[in-house]
Amino acid sequence: MRVLIDGHMLGKGEGGNERYIKNLASGLQGLKGIETKIVSSNEVSRNNLLRLFYDLPKLSFSFRADVIHSTYILPFVKNAKFVVTVHDFFKG
Repeated sequence: MRVLIDGHMLGKGEGGNERYIKNLASGLQGLKGIETKIVSSNEVSRNNLLRLFYDLPKLSFSFRADVIHSTYILPFVKNAKFVVTVHDFFKG
């Protein structure tokens, strides 16, 4: 199984969000039969719309991802299943 992880926030001082992505990738890398790719901020546009509607779909197809993990918003990709993490969601 190939897992593409949207790591566009890595290195931007996002604290817990960055730690979560690093630990997720680290945990997946040790599992047999799972290949992971973390998409860095250098591989995608700073513009969120371009990242979600162009960059991530393109990377997903080239990596042949089975699963895409993102935070908060799904990218527009039809060739894979999704996991979306929403951090700090609470009822106020």
